[in-house]
Amino acid sequence: MQIRKFIEEKAGHTITMMRPAGALLLTLAAALAFWLFLAAIYHKEAIDDISKSLITINSYKRAQISEWLGNHRREALRLGRHPFLGEILSRELSNPGSKRASLITWLSDHTAQKRYSAMAFVSAEGAVIAGTPGYKPGTEPYFKKELTQTARTGAARLTDLYLGADGLPRLTMFSPITAGGRGGKPLCVLAIQIDPATEFYPLLTATPLLFTRAETLLVRKEGEFVLFLNELEQAKDSALKLRRPLSETGLPAAAVLTGRTGFFAGKDYRGEKVFSALDRIEASHWAVITKIDRSTVLGPVKLREYLTLVLILLAAALIYGFVYAVILGREWTGREKLREGERRLAALFSNLPGVAFRCANTRDWSMEFLSEGCLGLTGYPPEELIGNPVLNFNELIAPQDRERVWSTIQGSLAESGKYKVAYSLKCKDGSFKSVWEQGVGVKGPGGAFEKLEGFISDITPLKRAQQALQISEQIFREFMEHSPIYVFFKDENIRPMHLSRNYESMLGRPLDQLLGKSMDELFPSELAKNMVADDMRILKEGKEVSVEEQFNGRTYRTIKFPIMIEGRPPYLAGYTIDITEQKQALEKIDRMNESLARLTEQVPGVVYQYRLYPDGRSSFPYASSGISEIYEVTPEEVREDATPVFGRIHPEDLKATSAAILESARDNSIFHWEFRVVLPRQGLRWRLCDARPERLPDGSTLWYGIITDITGRKRAEESLTLNVRHIQTMLQLNQMTEATEKEITDFALEEIVRLTQSKIGYLAFLNADESVLTMHSWSRSAMAECAISDKPIIYPVKGTGLWGEAVRQRRAVITNDYAAPDPAKKGCPRGHVALTRHMNAPVFSGGRIVIVAGVGNKTAEYDNSDVEQLILVMGAMWRLLERRRAVEALRQSGALMKSTQELARIGGWEWDLAAKTMHWTEETYRIHDFVPENGGPPPEKLIARSEECYRPEDRPVVMAAFNRCAETGEPYDLEFPFTTAKGRSIWIRTTARAENKDGKITKLTGTLSDITEKKQAELELKRINQDLFSKKQEMENFLYITTHDLRSPLVNIQGFSQNLERYIKELLASVGQAPLSAETRQTLDKLAGKRIPEALTYVQESSRKMDALISALLKVSRMGRVEMKPEILEVNGLLQTILDSLRYQLEEAGGKIEVGTLPRCRADRGAVNQLFTNLLDNAIKYRHKARPLVVRVTGEVKGTSVLYTVADNGAGIPQGDLSKIWDIFFRPRGAGDNRGEGIGLPMVRRIAERNGGGIKAESEEGEGSVFYVELPGPGEA
Repeated sequence: MQIRKFIEEKAGHTITMMRPAGALLLTLAAALAFWLFLAAIYHKEAIDDISKSLITINSYKRAQISEWLGNHRREALRLGRHPFLGEILSRELSNPGSKRASLITWLSDHTAQKRYSAMAFVSAEGAVIAGTPGYKPGTEPYFKKELTQTARTGAARLTDLYLGADGLPRLTMFSPITAGGRGGKPLCVLAIQIDPATEFYPLLTATPLLFTRAETLLVRKEGEFVLFLNELEQAKDSALKLRRPLSETGLPAAAVLTGRTGFFAGKDYRGEKVFSALDRIEASHWAVITKIDRSTVLGPVKLREYLTLVLILLAAALIYGFVYAVILGREWTGREKLREGERRLAALFSNLPGVAFRCANTRDWSMEFLSEGCLGLTGYPPEELIGNPVLNFNELIAPQDRERVWSTIQGSLAESGKYKVAYSLKCKDGSFKSVWEQGVGVKGPGGAFEKLEGFISDITPLKRAQQALQISEQIFREFMEHSPIYVFFKDENIRPMHLSRNYESMLGRPLDQLLGKSMDELFPSELAKNMVADDMRILKEGKEVSVEEQFNGRTYRTIKFPIMIEGRPPYLAGYTIDITEQKQALEKIDRMNESLARLTEQVPGVVYQYRLYPDGRSSFPYASSGISEIYEVTPEEVREDATPVFGRIHPEDLKATSAAILESARDNSIFHWEFRVVLPRQGLRWRLCDARPERLPDGSTLWYGIITDITGRKRAEESLTLNVRHIQTMLQLNQMTEATEKEITDFALEEIVRLTQSKIGYLAFLNADESVLTMHSWSRSAMAECAISDKPIIYPVKGTGLWGEAVRQRRAVITNDYAAPDPAKKGCPRGHVALTRHMNAPVFSGGRIVIVAGVGNKTAEYDNSDVEQLILVMGAMWRLLERRRAVEALRQSGALMKSTQELARIGGWEWDLAAKTMHWTEETYRIHDFVPENGGPPPEKLIARSEECYRPEDRPVVMAAFNRCAETGEPYDLEFPFTTAKGRSIWIRTTARAENKDGKITKLTGTLSDITEKKQAELELKRINQDLFSKKQEMENFLYITTHDLRSPLVNIQGFSQNLERYIKELLASVGQAPLSAETRQTLDKLAGKRIPEALTYVQESSRKMDALISALLKVSRMGRVEMKPEILEVNGLLQTILDSLRYQLEEAGGKIEVGTLPRCRADRGAVNQLFTNLLDNAIKYRHKARPLVVRVTGEVKGTSVLYTVADNGAGIPQGDLSKIWDIFFRPRGAGDNRGEGIGLPMVRRIAERNGGGIKAESEEGEGSVFYVELPGPGEA
């Protein structure tokens, strides 16, 4: 009805619809053509703007990547020339393990400082010499190839991106380490593993200014494919895995790798249309692409186009409405067509993105007509605003805009009768929209503008886009105004278009005098010439250039790059950095950092500066590498902001710590503070901070201090407190001598619940074979919380769940997260106490588990100190129970003890020094043949008579030993002849020891044993040994006499055999010319020429064997008679003399004898010489034929003795013969043709034993033998 009323007021009459329709079509056609023209202009402007932005961003990215690559390549070169690393590694390689700790420390610090993933020194084959904990040796073929190439060429390198064995992208730097950093063959290679996800890819994802919708891609060519090197936003897990054919049309990545650079429109890896900028990265196989979706760029343009279309259509509608109203007329027959026009206009207004209106030209803008778009724009239906004196349209205009809107409209009407104005409109929901209103004034009869007609459209998205554009432009202007580096943009004539403000100070002229000038007008001719040449090359080739330049005595680094538009670079841009001080300071900083790092590394904890600013911010301007251990952060992470450190402080200590810092800052007082931290790796730790504050001119406070780890001290204090409580518990347990077993176990259970700060506890006993648990008791709190009616008592261990693991694993089991999945769990019955934490432990007695005790639901986590408390208390409880049971068993075994004493003939006695009383056991009475009186202490007369049982000469000895024991506590163990009261002669053994209480001897206890049978056996053994010694002496004398008696006839046999041999030769010579018959000569030749010489040979060989045997027997007999004269021997000197005598045999055998540093011994010099000579001679004779002989002689001190070892790699001794080698005349199997009498080793054993030592042997046939010789040390008498 509003539309109809409005039309009727405008038209006033009706006409046919044929002429208006033609006017409408003509109007719409003109509007559409005009709109398409504007849309084409909008598109071109948007594409031109985005091409410039993309090229600028891409050039910036390329410069960043090139700089990053250059820095890391220079770092690889610098580390390879490090003089100290080469020196330390040389020492480590020559003495493995000597410098490994220092190398690991250096690697860890450098890794933390540079934020690398891991570092390691590796050999050319990849073996790790020293590395940080996170280093994983590279197994990828590419990694091995690059490592081998570095080791071979000695050139540092940064690898290309590659996939690691874990499927993740990897980068590795290789620096060959040479001795002293002077070049040459590398000692090893320093491998530095870089995680691209944290160290490299962020360069690609960080977007400058407001260009957050763009995506940067890094690609390289791999065969006939494009390989995407970084993770893509719309293709997860794509880094180094996503490939596209190089021939794919329209793909920006394929275009750049085939030579295309600059701006490019195509389709990306998703198939979406995109705008992109393409560039290659120098000194690499990479290309960089910055792209943005076409829809993202043209979306705001479309909105602008649609808004323009709406305005054009509105204008067309107004024109058409005017024409329609003029030609309509007042014919009654046109009413139906009027209603049709009404319907069409309503449809037009309802579909327009805004609202058409007519209102009074008054302050309240009283509305007379509003189209249906009012609801969508304001939230109010039209009828709520038309003619509403309470809610007029002026109330919807933002208060700050009302006056401006009124004055703008009235001013514009006065000038042209038309107006345009933008303002904020308040919607029904309270939100505000930016709107654009344009309209015309309608004059009344008096010629004044009484009405307004127009259209209001929502320009909120456009407004936001304009604001974003203004912000971007403002940021650019501010950046150019305040940039610390020199930034420039030049046109194709190499003249500056834009310069950062700091060029004024560089060139000494205002900025407006610099823009548009040639390089010759701004810089010296030679420098200007080089600049122009570089700039022309950039514009021609479209590639980035990085140069270092000298100007006014300073050094600058300039990076220039082209700005590509429609495939060609009409402009170039770049930035210049003054690196003079940087170059000068780098070396100084390196030296200072190395000195400071070496100094602070020696300080336990972290040396630091902490700064608190007036606005509440804080930072650590300096922190030594120890901060990585104290707070588990790097110095770089807190250099600008200390928040990560405060995030480590225990929540309960954070408020007090902050207050203490503020108090120290306020009073400028020493800061001394102890607090807790919670670290990701170390967990809960204690820290002590000592620092001195200094007030700075800007009002901030700077502390110089040190933070150390006092966790050990704190734990010791906590342990001390816990030990006091534990001691109190133990004392109470020990005082429960009269308590029942149930009272003792209940007390112990409640105590472990209290000592471990738990809520519940339980106690179970284990049977003898550890197969069944019997629940003995629960704590009071557990009984109160448990809702199980019939609690089971017997639990087979095999069927138990998590709480039975203490038995199965035979150790304490801690579960601090009971809700976490665990394969050992078997569930809890309904009504069981809810568990959050649980700990139980077995208690052992005699190697088996006797008790399993457990606690649960501690507020904090359980740890080993809780386990110790539980085991200590439960162990003490078990020992108390055992003592109680033992006392009862002792009462029951009294009779058994008495019988045992009688059978062993051992009596006991006790002397109480304070009471001066003596107690004897019944066996003591029996040994004396005394009769006990009423079982009490013996009368004084019996004690006196006991002393009389000893021989007179033994009594002073017994009494002196007794008195010494009573006075000094010295125990004694003596044996004496003894005469009992009945006159029996026996031998007794008496012993005694003292008992101390508070450092004072209070009691003596002892035994009295009847050892008559033992003594008789000892006397018989002594007699037998004396008989054996006599027989041995007789045997040695007989052997000596016999060998001497045998030698005389043997000498005669040998002499006459030699004479007979000579006589036969003379006989044959004398009868050789005699006239003998053939038969006689044949017989003579047979006897004298063959048989007699053969018989003489047998006689001589047998006599030689007999001579060797007699010589051996003489050696044995002499060893038994020779007196040993022990002295302190320098065994190394003695061995050198023996080696000199064996030099010929060693050279002939091609062997060597290695002698270590040998301790001195006390023995007979000649005997020890003979001992080692025999052992070394045997080693040479019985060497292995297939390998060179090596004999090693070593020695070590063993208490009061010295143990020498003679080890060879010879033929060895069969295991079956090893026990026989000490038998005289025995020669082991495999001795072969080696001559020997079989007395060498028996002689060695005899020598060792006669010098107070011994010998043993170990051997393995074919491997060698080891002889262990033990002799008295130099300190033995």
